[in-house]
Amino acid sequence: MQETVYSVGIDVGTTTTQVLFCRMIMENTAGAAAVPRVQIISREVFYKSAVHFTPLLSRETINADALRALVEQEYAQAGMLPETIGTGAVIITGETARKENADAVLRRLSGLAGEFVAATAGSDLESVLAGRGAGTARLSKDQGTTLANLDIGGGTTNIALFKDGDVLDTSCLDIGGRHVRVNPDTMQVLEVTPQAHGLIAALGLGIREGSPTTLSELRKLADKMALLIGEMLHLCPRTPELHPLITNHDFRAPPHLDGITFSGGVAAVMGEPFSASANSSWLAYGDMGILLGHSLLSADWYHRARVLPAQETLRATVTGVGVHMVELSGSTIFYSHENMLPLKNVPVLKFSQADEANNWEHLPSRMREKMAWFHTEEKEG
Repeated sequence: MQETVYSVGIDVGTTTTQVLFCRMIMENTAGAAAVPRVQIISREVFYKSAVHFTPLLSRETINADALRALVEQEYAQAGMLPETIGTGAVIITGETARKENADAVLRRLSGLAGEFVAATAGSDLESVLAGRGAGTARLSKDQGTTLANLDIGGGTTNIALFKDGDVLDTSCLDIGGRHVRVNPDTMQVLEVTPQAHGLIAALGLGIREGSPTTLSELRKLADKMALLIGEMLHLCPRTPELHPLITNHDFRAPPHLDGITFSGGVAAVMGEPFSASANSSWLAYGDMGILLGHSLLSADWYHRARVLPAQETLRATVTGVGVHMVELSGSTIFYSHENMLPLKNVPVLKFSQADEANNWEHLPSRMREKMAWFHTEEKEG
């Protein structure tokens, strides 16, 4: 017997907000006389929203009312009601997760969207979700390879390393296309983030908030950002500018890296043709995203690496949230405390074959590391 469950993914990112709906078919795959084994046998994404700029009241505050209206609009466009949603997640990611009212915004959205997971994602969780949504985890499993996915958005570059489909490591850099915002018509700098201030000073550039800049100056900053991403992957010598931009912990280079995939907004514009002389083309989104994408393409380390196409680029994180956040396996359990269930926002951790093959004494530290990957700002999980 089959059952249909509808899932939603809502990703509120540094630059953009997206909504995705997925139809999942569950079925008991065990024989009639066997212990039941309920599994998800198919997943179909049947609606992808437009890509909206995340509404802000200021650089520190999300516009909660505008964001709720945006999500309500996408529900209506998809022909879905909150009560029809069986599972899914709303995740606030990137720089937006650091906004002062992020938790209040989550409560506003979770009330609309039902009883699914609502979390301010840590960078580790965001890295894993993007890597799954980009298809890197599946590709790693199918090919038996070690692959890294780099999800480059407006505020952060999230890195997830997969071996045979299992997560080996994650990390994050404060590098993205939205750290400098510019008016493409006047070339006036509208905003420079604190993270970019330090890098600009180290490079001796004249990029200042409220003052005009040049495409040449912005390109030098983008080239350095692209180089720092390569440094993070240990694909080129490290410079002093790298460490201040690491948000959580360093990236442990594997003995052998079989390939790299790119996702996120910056990945979506990599390779697009733009006129080198037209500021309006290079700065079409009012930020450095296009410049950063092309700096990556021209970086020496990029050409030495084996770059593989991602299944999703711009929509990788929301696909990870709406499609790959939910796993189902097992059969029946017995419990004696009537008020124990349901338990919500409980992450499920799995040891890889490599973990289990090593000496058991390392397992507690490995467990703590995996728990950190799935950390959110909420304390109930």
